[in-house]
Amino acid sequence: QIKNTIPENGSVSRGILSVENEKLLSIEETHEIRNEENLIRSRDQESISSETYVSMNLWALPSKSLKLLKKQWDIFVGLHSSEEESEFLLPLAIEEQRLNNDIEIDVIRSSESWIGVTNPEDLKVARSNLAKINE
Repeated sequence: QIKNTIPENGSVSRGILSVENEKLLSIEETHEIRNEENLIRSRDQESISSETYVSMNLWALPSKSLKLLKKQWDIFVGLHSSEEESEFLLPLAIEEQRLNNDIEIDVIRSSESWIGVTNPEDLKVARSNLAKINE
């Protein structure tokens, strides 16, 4: 759920999932998601439900999909190798495969919280949360 994946400081990008009967219908890469006055908002000021499911890039993929990812990566590098800020986004690559009917994705829902460092200010919180797990 998106409410468990937003850092206290700054903003993040997430793959917003549309799911029906535990099947992935679509992934929409959404940028600059942040907490703003008890609301979750994106770059375009769109409000996002706190219960919305997002991709956190834990995927179990068939070998066919991995071969396709390699091809997608090679194309990406060919197009963007001189751009320092380019990012190969796994959710977009998976969505392309899904749209081409190369794969069908089952979704396993989780209510676990994300621990990560997107912005420098997140490091202290991440260390604290990891320490709690080890207690």
